[in-house]
Amino acid sequence: MAQPVVFDTPMFGMAGPGVVNDDFTFELKTRPGKMRIQLAGQAPGWSIRAVRYRGQDITDPGFEFRANENITDLEVELTNRETNLSGLVTNDRGATVKDYAVVVFPHDREKWNLTSVGMRYLKTGRPDQDGRFKVSGLPPGDYYAVALDYVDSSEWTETEYLDRIRSKATDVSLNEGETKSIDLRLKTAS
Repeated sequence: MAQPVVFDTPMFGMAGPGVVNDDFTFELKTRPGKMRIQLAGQAPGWSIRAVRYRGQDITDPGFEFRANENITDLEVELTNRETNLSGLVTNDRGATVKDYAVVVFPHDREKWNLTSVGMRYLKTGRPDQDGRFKVSGLPPGDYYAVALDYVDSSEWTETEYLDRIRSKATDVSLNEGETKSIDLRLKTAS
């Protein structure tokens, strides 16, 4: 599906997801404007590796669609070699914590801007019944990971917030298809 790079107007009449044919070609209708190609109804274990138009990578910046224009040469490359980051969170006494949120965000501050890259590089994770978190599908790269006692759903993607919590975070690098386990110490959000 095509998703606006910037949500600046109501999305009335926006077309739904495209249709993938048996030969893996696809057809997609969208309104004019700068759009980013996303997976709709994403199957677990699969993510977009790259979106290219005439060989140029448009995965993060998106593409300017014009009214009544028929686009060809758009390629969407998927991967089932997703990154997986998991672990346990402990408190100051070393006891496992079961109520927290993990925020994972890239070292590259340019990728903190949702307008320029969408949500590919920013993820959160919550604990399962055993207290383990799991964050999947991040693009390969260098990240910060921090376990917080509270995360406000409206501010965890803001640059100022990420700046504040960066000093509390642990560095982690992820390669394509890599599964990595890290244990984190619980930090306060303030």
